[in-house]
Amino acid sequence: MRGRVQGRGLLAALVVVCALPVPAAAAETRFSIANGCFTLTDAADGAGIAGAEQLRLKATRLGSYLLYRPDRTFLAASSDGPVAAAEPGPAAEWRARRRAGGSFSLSPASGGPPLDVRLTPVDGCAKFPEADLNASGRPRASQTEYRRVGGFVEGHMHWMTYQYFGRRFHCGRPWHRYGITEALPDCAGVEGPQGLAAPLQNFFNFGNPAAAHDTRGYPFLTEFRSDNLTYEGTYYRWVERAWKSGLRLMVMGVNENRALCMLQASRETNCNEMDTVRRGFAALRELEDYVDAQAGGPGKGFFEIVTNPFEARRVINEGRMAVVLEIEISELFDCLGVEAQNCTRESVDRQLDEMYRLGVRSSLLLNKFDNPLTGVRFDGGPIGAVINAGNQLSYGSFWDAETCSNPTLSDNTIETFAPDGSALLESLLADLGTTPGALPTYPKAPHCNTRGLTGLGRHVVRRMTDLGMIVNPDHMSQAAVDDTLDLLEKRRYSGVISPHGWVDPDNWPRIWKLGGVAWPGHSAASDYVEEWERYRPRRTPFEFGWGYGADLGGLSRQPTIKGGTEVEYPFRSYDGSVRFERQRTGERTFDYTREGVAHYGLYPEWFEDLRLTGGRRLADDMWNGSEAYLQMWERAVGVKADGCAPRRARLRADRLGELQL
Repeated sequence: MRGRVQGRGLLAALVVVCALPVPAAAAETRFSIANGCFTLTDAADGAGIAGAEQLRLKATRLGSYLLYRPDRTFLAASSDGPVAAAEPGPAAEWRARRRAGGSFSLSPASGGPPLDVRLTPVDGCAKFPEADLNASGRPRASQTEYRRVGGFVEGHMHWMTYQYFGRRFHCGRPWHRYGITEALPDCAGVEGPQGLAAPLQNFFNFGNPAAAHDTRGYPFLTEFRSDNLTYEGTYYRWVERAWKSGLRLMVMGVNENRALCMLQASRETNCNEMDTVRRGFAALRELEDYVDAQAGGPGKGFFEIVTNPFEARRVINEGRMAVVLEIEISELFDCLGVEAQNCTRESVDRQLDEMYRLGVRSSLLLNKFDNPLTGVRFDGGPIGAVINAGNQLSYGSFWDAETCSNPTLSDNTIETFAPDGSALLESLLADLGTTPGALPTYPKAPHCNTRGLTGLGRHVVRRMTDLGMIVNPDHMSQAAVDDTLDLLEKRRYSGVISPHGWVDPDNWPRIWKLGGVAWPGHSAASDYVEEWERYRPRRTPFEFGWGYGADLGGLSRQPTIKGGTEVEYPFRSYDGSVRFERQRTGERTFDYTREGVAHYGLYPEWFEDLRLTGGRRLADDMWNGSEAYLQMWERAVGVKADGCAPRRARLRADRLGELQL
């Protein structure tokens, strides 16, 4: 009898559940229609619109779309109504607004009357050209926004490189509102046919200023390689693939170099370094909106620019990537020259406050040249002669070096170099206002820059700490690094990072003791593991994690394969949530096992190579990188170390404290 009663109760409950109304499908918004497949009809009478069948709505920005037709043309506005257009443009870009009753108003960016339409979901739309992720699965999110995070940290990346050197040196960009064919174009537009009009780019990429090569972009991408320094390597889908593998925090620096920019015969923008910084950060926010648009609305993309560690922790716990804005230029705050009368405390404070309002939370004080704030760490090798000449142009004098008193802490060795037989280097020196014979001779190595942190530089560092910003001493002279760390130690300030190998590694223990973070940049996996084994501290007083600095976009070659690799396809991300195959973009299939990190989207393979080569301990250190960075940043903004009670501590009445309203 009891069983029958229970059975009847279950049956009654089932009837009630089945009788409940089925929730209606969520109404489409002007954001959620992104990448959908629709046919348009007139909102007033339901009549069909010629050529508006089976349209792929490719987002160009939040709420705006290209209407991509099955024949791979675009629906565009004209004086006679919608027509097919072979190429995208303002007439083919439509701003969507939702109207009462569920219809949409589509207004062309070129102007003119809008179309009032209804969108009917259909099948059979053409696929808009795009890079594949070749990654199945989705990164895991946390149940709360404030818990401990896991994930890799990229400490030094240049995502907006297309902006520098007058925008006519670098080929391609990380996105274009009209898609990948515009973002990764044929580079002949910058380099000339076969690349023969770009001697400086060819020198960097091939070691030969007259190297003919295949300039084709998407879908061919023949010359996109780990050692190509001037072709776009950070297309947004490639970075998205790295995010899917566990990349959770990126420090994104805008870089520029006025002296090298002025070497470009053709420029679209001025060479003022602070202006490039402003353009770069504005462009990154445009990219953030574009990525959000592809994902269906604000805050839905795989990354978000953050301005404090609490936002960053929330973003990472949502399973997304937090991006911290950084500056890396030689003429910071327009400070240049030995006698920089226009560079004062008031002027640097004004521009520092401006950068803070723009969202900047991390900065170097220089890049390649001495400036009124600090001395520089030298560049070695033949290119050092060019950088030294640039120092003379920017600062007003060549590098001033002495033999280091402490040989274990030095700047790079300046090579005595005369570019005899190199017409390109002689030409570059001439363009920078010097000749091979004018370069100074230097004392016995190891070399140290005589210039350290200036009084004005100390003021900038103090102001940065007052604002809770992160100080990056990379590229400083050893004397300036000492001065900076002395200042930070007196303030017991944790907000310091050295993320790409541009200070002597023997400085890292001081940074770790402060509570900062430091690691090398990047290299072949086997070499990187050796550096980790050599420099990893046995213990630190604070949370420890390891990261990397790709410096991609900073004229830095990416990791290659050295002595083979154990990476095999398919493989899984560190947390096992995503499965990776060989990455394909257009007609090009990239294989890490043969070519290394040919673009940023192959960093998942590099992470896997590190795991296989360095073992679980290195993998765990890497996975703890984001947490270590966040705790460093939290201390910088005033969160005390070990501020949380132990996980198993009991709450006592006498520990509640006083309630103040």
